[in-house]
Amino acid sequence: MNAFTLRSIVNVETLQEIQERFSDVTGLGVIIADDQGVPVTSPTNFTNFCKHMRSSQEGMRCCVWSDKKVGLIAAKQAKPSIHYCHSGLVDIAAPIVLNDKHLGSVLCGQVLLEDQDEKQLDKIREKTKHLPIDQELLQLYFEKIEFTSQKKIEASTEMLQLVANHIVKLGA
Repeated sequence: MNAFTLRSIVNVETLQEIQERFSDVTGLGVIIADDQGVPVTSPTNFTNFCKHMRSSQEGMRCCVWSDKKVGLIAAKQAKPSIHYCHSGLVDIAAPIVLNDKHLGSVLCGQVLLEDQDEKQLDKIREKTKHLPIDQELLQLYFEKIEFTSQKKIEASTEMLQLVANHIVKLGA
């Protein structure tokens, strides 16, 4: 039983379809990653900021590390976790667990919180300056990131758990 991986229990095309429907409903960027934070699906509705971040090897490494970290937090809590990614954007992870084994996570977000993150914008910009990517373009993309209400984040978190549970049922 412990040899199961997310890719071995659920068809990746099915995961992609589930992910795309969730993104259609919430408007959030979504990806499904394995227990190491490595993407299993192709990103859906990612912000240009995040696409640009992931375009460099170092940026991708940081994103995978961040996805792994929030996925493990969610798995340990046995419920979705709201977290800030390495660049400072809101990220939500719902664990995909089968037979007590964390197989991966459904991750969404790539937004900033209204009335909270406006004060943190300069700190967020600072976190990404070290990456070997076009910083002017990154700044332009950063300025287009949406601010989202806490209520929408909480509703998306609850819905994300339903998606993760559906994936587990497919695998079981």
